[in-house]
Amino acid sequence: MRKIILIAVLSITGLCFCANKAQSQIVYGWGDEKSHTVIDLPNDESSYDEELGGYVNIGYFYKQPWVLWIPMWNRDGKYCLNVEGNDTSYYALSDDELEYLKKEEFDLDIPGNPIPFWDKIGGKPLLLS
Repeated sequence: MRKIILIAVLSITGLCFCANKAQSQIVYGWGDEKSHTVIDLPNDESSYDEELGGYVNIGYFYKQPWVLWIPMWNRDGKYCLNVEGNDTSYYALSDDELEYLKKEEFDLDIPGNPIPFWDKIGGKPLLLS
């Protein structure tokens, strides 16, 4: 009986030390920045921005926390001007600037929620279950 108890204690102790070294880590991101083009503007002098160094398009910028590469929700979304072919360079637009571009400069119809389907829905069903 003593041998069985001794083997059980040693086994549990050994498992504790092994589990401590091989801890599993959860892969997550807290607010990765994403930007994508919503409306392509014409490539002429009216859409060239010297400060950003290229032709700009109207895009949408937001932050997105994720777990195991599945988006959970979106936050801090705002419209921006992003450089064509480079989604990391952008200029955030105020509501007045966006209204000016919509009505006076280009006469645009901008969608209310331009986030792509996967980013919009993502892992929300997993969170609810």
